Amino acid sequence: MKQISTIIVGGGISGLACARTLADEKKNFLLITKEVGGRMLTSKSLTVDYGASYVTSEYKNVLKFLDKGERLCIKDIYFIQKETIAPVLSLRNIRYLPKMLKLLYLLNDFTRRLAKMRKKTQFISQKEALREDKKLEQYTKMSAMDFVRKHKLGYLHETFFNPVLESTAFANDKQSNAFYYLGVLIPLVRKTYTADFRHVIPRITEGFKHKIVHDEVVSLKKNKKKQYVVKTKKKTYLAKNVVIAVPYTYAHKFYPVHKTGPVIHINVLHIVGKREEVYQKKKVIFFNQKHHDITILWRQHTGSDIIFSKTANPNLEKYYEYHQVVKKIHWKNALMLSGSINKWMEQKLDKHLYLASDYNLVGLEDSFITGVYAANQILGKR
Repeated sequence: MKQISTIIVGGGISGLACARTLADEKKNFLLITKEVGGRMLTSKSLTVDYGASYVTSEYKNVLKFLDKGERLCIKDIYFIQKETIAPVLSLRNIRYLPKMLKLLYLLNDFTRRLAKMRKKTQFISQKEALREDKKLEQYTKMSAMDFVRKHKLGYLHETFFNPVLESTAFANDKQSNAFYYLGVLIPLVRKTYTADFRHVIPRITEGFKHKIVHDEVVSLKKNKKKQYVVKTKKKTYLAKNVVIAVPYTYAHKFYPVHKTGPVIHINVLHIVGKREEVYQKKKVIFFNQKHHDITILWRQHTGSDIIFSKTANPNLEKYYEYHQVVKKIHWKNALMLSGSINKWMEQKLDKHLYLASDYNLVGLEDSFITGVYAANQILGKR
């Protein structure tokens, strides 16, 4: 059996971040993955992204490798309830300005606190860092609906914020807590751009491509010498350190990780065609899930559309005069909502065994940081 100092299981953003950090310190490791990139998937032409759709200026770590695309502005975004299209910037919404200003104040405070927490979680666990900020901890224990009621956001929530929640976390206000709720609204207070993944993988893997093995882990156990025995479909390895950097639906097949909340599935469709007139000349449209199968209709810089949908086969004739489906993606294990701090996973599962990916916090930046945290533990950086 081949002996490796560290084995990283998973080649998504978490595993790649861990590998990058270890590679920068010239440490010995092997990254085992079925495919590199995970949910950072692009079209064959490398012009349309099928995974995460946007990044904010708060993505300090990810933006070292990822390019920013078009700037997203409020004027480009529309919301549809049943049939009525509602832009955010309209005279009708002036009466809600005091409540909006209060929300923006709370959002700015939340975003600053989250930024401080993210710096800490490169060296201490997410759970430990959360406990150091009682306000953020409180948000994990408060439901999204309780937050909405407390701040009397009724109309604003129903018309604008809940569709964003349903289209970003792919969960409704009854499933989400206030932490996630505020997290998906950060684009209201920070610059936001479309995500461009074309160059991420070459940049992040520079210098360690030869350490990537395309294989699938089937079991992970400890031997009598306290070494980890990592068995794949093709080979068996011995390792001092192991980083599990894959989502729950894969990880639990070879190690007893816990399910911290509901696993959310996502359908993404790449469409070319001509929209119905009412939807033309609108870059991003959010749809209310009570009345529509699709959650987002997003015009790409290529002129084609990306659609996020709660079903695999939405009725697209409602939205297009004519259309063609270029590609369908079903993210079976897109994300998991962890709820209150009591349900958050410990990132150190055992001695020299670490957990990365989005078990506690959803999003590219936090997933990236979990990989950095695991690497820093292996490096002895506190």
